[in-house]
Amino acid sequence: MTVRLRPEPLAWPFLGLLAVVIIGSAQYASNLGYFFTFWLTSTAAFGLLATRRRLLLLEARTIHIDSGFEGEALRLTLEVRGEDGTAVETSFQDGPGSKAAIPTPEGVILVLDLPARGRGTHVPPPLRLVMRDPLGLVRLERNQPLGGRYWVYPTPHGNRPLPPIREGSPHHGQDDFAGLRPYQPGDSPTRIHWRSLARGGELQTKQFGGEQQRPYGPRELDEDRLSDLPREARLRQLSAWIMVCEAGGEPYTLHLSHGTSLPRGLGSEHCTRALRLLAEAPPA
Repeated sequence: MTVRLRPEPLAWPFLGLLAVVIIGSAQYASNLGYFFTFWLTSTAAFGLLATRRRLLLLEARTIHIDSGFEGEALRLTLEVRGEDGTAVETSFQDGPGSKAAIPTPEGVILVLDLPARGRGTHVPPPLRLVMRDPLGLVRLERNQPLGGRYWVYPTPHGNRPLPPIREGSPHHGQDDFAGLRPYQPGDSPTRIHWRSLARGGELQTKQFGGEQQRPYGPRELDEDRLSDLPREARLRQLSAWIMVCEAGGEPYTLHLSHGTSLPRGLGSEHCTRALRLLAEAPPA
Protein backbone atom coordinates (compact mmCIF):
# COMPACT_ATOMS: atom_id res chain seq x y z
CA MET A 1 0.00 0.00 0.00
CA THR A 2 1.21 3.47 -0.86
CA VAL A 3 1.44 5.96 2.01
CA ARG A 4 1.75 9.62 1.08
CA LEU A 5 3.47 12.14 3.35
CA ARG A 6 2.30 15.76 3.57
CA PRO A 7 4.11 18.30 5.76
CA GLU A 8 2.00 20.15 8.31
CA PRO A 9 2.52 23.87 9.05
CA LEU A 10 4.45 23.00 12.23
CA ALA A 11 7.06 21.06 10.22
CA TRP A 12 8.81 24.18 8.92
CA PRO A 13 9.47 25.82 12.32
CA PHE A 14 10.66 22.41 13.58
CA LEU A 15 13.19 22.11 10.74
CA GLY A 16 14.27 25.70 11.36
CA LEU A 17 14.86 24.91 15.04
CA LEU A 18 17.01 21.90 14.15
CA ALA A 19 19.04 23.99 11.72
CA VAL A 20 19.67 26.71 14.33
CA VAL A 21 20.68 24.17 17.00
CA ILE A 22 23.08 22.35 14.63
CA ILE A 23 24.73 25.61 13.52
CA GLY A 24 25.05 26.79 17.09
CA SER A 25 26.48 23.44 18.25
CA ALA A 26 29.06 23.47 15.45
CA GLN A 27 30.06 27.05 16.18
CA TYR A 28 30.45 26.57 19.93
CA ALA A 29 31.43 22.86 19.86
CA SER A 30 28.51 22.03 22.13
CA ASN A 31 27.96 18.31 22.66
CA LEU A 32 24.73 19.12 24.47
CA GLY A 33 23.43 20.84 21.33
CA TYR A 34 24.27 17.79 19.22
CA PHE A 35 22.52 15.54 21.72
CA PHE A 36 19.45 17.76 21.73
CA THR A 37 19.34 17.73 17.91
CA PHE A 38 19.74 13.94 17.82
CA TRP A 39 17.00 13.50 20.44
CA LEU A 40 14.52 15.71 18.56
CA THR A 41 15.25 14.03 15.23
CA SER A 42 14.94 10.52 16.72
CA THR A 43 11.66 11.40 18.43
CA ALA A 44 10.18 12.71 15.19
CA ALA A 45 11.45 9.74 13.15
CA PHE A 46 10.16 7.08 15.57
CA GLY A 47 6.81 8.85 15.81
CA LEU A 48 6.56 8.95 12.02
CA LEU A 49 7.39 5.23 11.66
CA ALA A 50 4.92 4.24 14.40
CA THR A 51 2.14 6.30 12.79
CA ARG A 52 2.85 4.76 9.40
CA ARG A 53 2.60 1.30 10.92
CA ARG A 54 -0.73 2.14 12.57
CA LEU A 55 -2.07 3.54 9.29
CA LEU A 56 -1.13 0.38 7.38
CA LEU A 57 -2.83 -1.79 10.01
CA LEU A 58 -6.14 0.06 9.69
CA GLU A 59 -9.00 -1.95 8.19
CA ALA A 60 -12.21 -0.40 6.81
CA ARG A 61 -15.23 -2.53 5.93
CA THR A 62 -18.49 -1.47 4.30
CA ILE A 63 -21.59 -2.30 6.36
CA HIS A 64 -24.38 -0.56 4.46
CA ILE A 65 -24.79 1.80 1.49
CA ASP A 66 -27.91 3.87 0.93
CA SER A 67 -29.68 3.90 -2.42
CA GLY A 68 -32.09 6.70 -3.27
CA PHE A 69 -33.35 9.23 -5.78
CA GLU A 70 -31.23 11.81 -7.57
CA GLY A 71 -30.51 14.81 -5.36
CA GLU A 72 -31.03 12.94 -2.08
CA ALA A 73 -28.29 12.75 0.54
CA LEU A 74 -26.98 9.18 0.51
CA ARG A 75 -24.75 7.75 3.20
CA LEU A 76 -22.32 4.89 3.64
CA THR A 77 -21.89 3.09 6.96
CA LEU A 78 -18.51 1.49 7.58
CA GLU A 79 -16.52 -0.13 10.35
CA VAL A 80 -12.92 0.88 11.05
CA ARG A 81 -10.60 -1.38 13.05
CA GLY A 82 -7.07 -0.63 14.20
CA GLU A 83 -4.77 -0.12 17.16
CA ASP A 84 -5.83 2.10 20.03
CA GLY A 85 -4.42 5.53 20.56
CA THR A 86 -4.21 7.47 17.29
CA ALA A 87 -7.09 9.36 15.72
CA VAL A 88 -7.85 8.78 12.05
CA GLU A 89 -9.75 10.98 9.62
CA THR A 90 -11.89 9.27 6.98
CA SER A 91 -13.28 10.92 3.87
CA PHE A 92 -13.91 10.48 0.17
CA GLN A 93 -11.67 12.30 -2.25
CA ASP A 94 -14.58 14.27 -3.75
CA GLY A 95 -16.90 13.88 -0.77
CA PRO A 96 -18.61 16.65 1.20
CA GLY A 97 -16.64 16.21 4.46
CA SER A 98 -14.63 13.97 6.75
CA LYS A 99 -15.21 12.15 10.02
CA ALA A 100 -12.62 11.62 12.76
CA ALA A 101 -12.51 8.68 15.14
CA ILE A 102 -10.13 6.74 17.36
CA PRO A 103 -10.13 3.15 16.03
CA THR A 104 -10.12 0.16 18.35
CA PRO A 105 -9.48 -3.56 17.77
CA GLU A 106 -13.23 -4.11 18.25
CA GLY A 107 -14.02 -1.52 15.57
CA VAL A 108 -15.85 1.81 15.47
CA ILE A 109 -18.83 2.66 13.26
CA LEU A 110 -18.69 5.73 11.01
CA VAL A 111 -21.31 7.19 8.67
CA LEU A 112 -20.04 9.20 5.70
CA ASP A 113 -21.95 11.24 3.11
CA LEU A 114 -21.51 9.91 -0.40
CA PRO A 115 -20.60 12.28 -3.24
CA ALA A 116 -23.53 13.36 -5.41
CA ARG A 117 -24.06 11.10 -8.40
CA GLY A 118 -26.47 10.94 -11.33
CA ARG A 119 -28.87 8.14 -12.18
CA GLY A 120 -27.21 4.74 -12.42
CA THR A 121 -25.40 2.03 -10.51
CA HIS A 122 -22.30 3.18 -8.64
CA VAL A 123 -19.51 1.81 -6.48
CA PRO A 124 -18.23 3.89 -3.54
CA PRO A 125 -15.09 5.90 -4.28
CA PRO A 126 -11.88 4.90 -2.47
CA LEU A 127 -11.82 5.82 1.19
CA ARG A 128 -9.06 8.23 2.23
CA LEU A 129 -7.50 7.46 5.61
CA VAL A 130 -5.43 10.21 7.27
CA MET A 131 -3.26 10.14 10.40
CA ARG A 132 -0.80 12.63 11.93
CA ASP A 133 2.41 11.82 13.78
CA PRO A 134 2.55 12.52 17.55
CA LEU A 135 4.41 15.82 17.09
CA GLY A 136 1.98 17.06 14.46
CA LEU A 137 4.70 17.54 11.85
CA VAL A 138 3.54 15.24 9.05
CA ARG A 139 0.19 14.07 7.70
CA LEU A 140 0.12 10.48 6.42
CA GLU A 141 -2.52 9.42 3.88
CA ARG A 142 -3.52 6.28 2.05
CA ASN A 143 -6.53 5.18 0.00
CA GLN A 144 -8.50 2.00 0.54
CA PRO A 145 -11.02 0.60 -1.97
CA LEU A 146 -14.45 -0.24 -0.56
CA GLY A 147 -16.78 -3.04 -1.59
CA GLY A 148 -20.46 -2.87 -2.44
CA ARG A 149 -22.54 -0.81 -4.83
CA TYR A 150 -25.57 1.44 -4.69
CA TRP A 151 -28.30 2.71 -7.00
CA VAL A 152 -29.36 6.27 -7.77
CA TYR A 153 -32.96 6.19 -9.00
CA PRO A 154 -34.53 8.73 -11.38
CA THR A 155 -36.40 11.42 -9.49
CA PRO A 156 -40.21 10.87 -9.57
CA HIS A 157 -41.49 13.61 -11.85
CA GLY A 158 -44.24 13.91 -14.43
CA ASN A 159 -47.93 14.73 -14.77
CA ARG A 160 -49.08 11.95 -17.07
CA PRO A 161 -52.07 9.96 -15.70
CA LEU A 162 -51.61 6.35 -14.69
CA PRO A 163 -52.26 3.76 -17.41
CA PRO A 164 -55.75 2.20 -17.12
CA ILE A 165 -56.24 -1.05 -15.27
CA ARG A 166 -56.96 -4.09 -17.42
CA GLU A 167 -60.64 -4.95 -17.02
CA GLY A 168 -62.25 -8.35 -16.43
CA SER A 169 -65.35 -9.78 -18.07
CA PRO A 170 -68.65 -10.11 -16.13
CA HIS A 171 -69.76 -13.65 -15.31
CA HIS A 172 -71.56 -13.71 -11.98
CA GLY A 173 -73.59 -11.63 -9.59
CA GLN A 174 -72.17 -9.18 -7.14
CA ASP A 175 -71.96 -11.61 -4.20
CA ASP A 176 -71.61 -14.95 -5.99
CA PHE A 177 -68.50 -16.97 -5.22
CA ALA A 178 -66.67 -17.35 -8.52
CA GLY A 179 -63.86 -19.70 -7.48
CA LEU A 180 -60.21 -19.60 -6.45
CA ARG A 181 -57.16 -18.31 -8.19
CA PRO A 182 -53.44 -18.32 -7.26
CA TYR A 183 -52.44 -15.65 -4.74
CA GLN A 184 -50.86 -12.53 -6.22
CA PRO A 185 -48.96 -9.81 -4.32
CA GLY A 186 -51.35 -7.05 -3.34
CA ASP A 187 -54.39 -9.28 -2.74
CA SER A 188 -56.41 -8.36 0.35
CA PRO A 189 -55.77 -10.68 3.34
CA THR A 190 -59.56 -10.95 3.86
CA ARG A 191 -59.88 -12.67 0.46
CA ILE A 192 -57.13 -15.24 1.03
CA HIS A 193 -58.36 -18.85 1.22
CA TRP A 194 -56.46 -19.92 4.32
CA ARG A 195 -57.88 -23.44 4.35
CA SER A 196 -55.97 -24.33 1.18
CA LEU A 197 -52.76 -23.31 2.92
CA ALA A 198 -53.67 -25.28 6.06
CA ARG A 199 -54.14 -28.40 3.93
CA GLY A 200 -50.63 -28.04 2.59
CA GLY A 201 -51.63 -26.57 -0.76
CA GLU A 202 -50.64 -23.32 -2.43
CA LEU A 203 -51.87 -19.99 -1.16
CA GLN A 204 -55.03 -19.00 -3.07
CA THR A 205 -57.39 -16.04 -3.23
CA LYS A 206 -61.19 -16.15 -3.36
CA GLN A 207 -62.93 -14.44 -6.28
CA PHE A 208 -66.50 -13.18 -6.33
CA GLY A 209 -68.77 -12.32 -9.21
CA GLY A 210 -68.69 -8.61 -8.45
CA GLU A 211 -64.95 -8.63 -8.90
CA GLN A 212 -65.37 -9.99 -12.40
CA GLN A 213 -67.23 -6.81 -13.33
CA ARG A 214 -64.63 -4.47 -11.87
CA PRO A 215 -61.11 -3.75 -13.09
CA TYR A 216 -58.82 -6.35 -11.54
CA GLY A 217 -55.59 -6.42 -13.53
CA PRO A 218 -52.34 -4.67 -12.57
CA ARG A 219 -51.33 -1.27 -13.80
CA GLU A 220 -49.18 -1.85 -16.86
CA LEU A 221 -46.36 0.71 -16.62
CA ASP A 222 -44.97 0.57 -20.15
CA GLU A 223 -42.27 2.95 -21.33
CA ASP A 224 -43.62 2.75 -24.88
CA ARG A 225 -46.66 4.77 -23.72
CA LEU A 226 -44.26 7.68 -23.23
CA SER A 227 -42.46 7.50 -26.58
CA ASP A 228 -42.98 11.24 -27.20
CA LEU A 229 -40.73 12.12 -24.22
CA PRO A 230 -36.91 12.04 -23.95
CA ARG A 231 -35.46 8.93 -22.27
CA GLU A 232 -34.66 10.52 -18.92
CA ALA A 233 -38.10 12.17 -18.78
CA ARG A 234 -39.71 8.78 -19.48
CA LEU A 235 -37.77 7.16 -16.65
CA ARG A 236 -38.74 9.95 -14.24
CA GLN A 237 -42.41 9.52 -15.20
CA LEU A 238 -42.21 5.75 -14.67
CA SER A 239 -40.62 6.40 -11.29
CA ALA A 240 -43.53 8.70 -10.40
CA TRP A 241 -46.05 6.06 -11.50
CA ILE A 242 -44.34 3.44 -9.35
CA MET A 243 -44.56 5.63 -6.26
CA VAL A 244 -48.25 6.39 -6.95
CA CYS A 245 -49.06 2.68 -7.31
CA GLU A 246 -47.19 1.85 -4.10
CA ALA A 247 -48.98 4.61 -2.20
CA GLY A 248 -52.36 3.43 -3.48
CA GLY A 249 -51.71 -0.27 -2.94
CA GLU A 250 -52.22 -1.07 -6.65
CA PRO A 251 -50.20 -3.95 -8.15
CA TYR A 252 -48.26 -3.04 -11.28
CA THR A 253 -45.99 -4.41 -13.97
CA LEU A 254 -43.06 -2.63 -15.57
CA HIS A 255 -41.78 -2.82 -19.12
CA LEU A 256 -38.86 -0.82 -20.52
CA SER A 257 -38.28 -0.14 -24.19
CA HIS A 258 -34.92 -1.97 -24.30
CA GLY A 259 -36.67 -5.23 -23.33
CA THR A 260 -36.34 -5.40 -19.56
CA SER A 261 -39.56 -6.11 -17.71
CA LEU A 262 -40.87 -6.90 -14.24
CA PRO A 263 -43.97 -9.04 -13.56
CA ARG A 264 -46.94 -8.05 -11.44
CA GLY A 265 -46.16 -7.21 -7.84
CA LEU A 266 -46.48 -4.74 -4.98
CA GLY A 267 -44.56 -3.87 -1.83
CA SER A 268 -41.14 -2.58 -0.81
CA GLU A 269 -39.21 -5.46 -2.37
CA HIS A 270 -41.03 -5.16 -5.69
CA CYS A 271 -40.64 -1.36 -5.61
CA THR A 272 -36.89 -1.67 -5.04
CA ARG A 273 -36.53 -4.07 -7.97
CA ALA A 274 -38.51 -1.74 -10.23
CA LEU A 275 -36.50 1.36 -9.26
CA ARG A 276 -33.24 -0.53 -9.76
CA LEU A 277 -34.31 -1.42 -13.27
CA LEU A 278 -34.90 2.28 -13.95
CA ALA A 279 -31.50 3.18 -12.49
CA GLU A 280 -29.77 0.54 -14.62
CA ALA A 281 -31.55 1.52 -17.85
CA PRO A 282 -29.04 2.57 -20.54
CA PRO A 283 -29.14 6.18 -21.74
CA ALA A 284 -30.90 7.01 -24.96
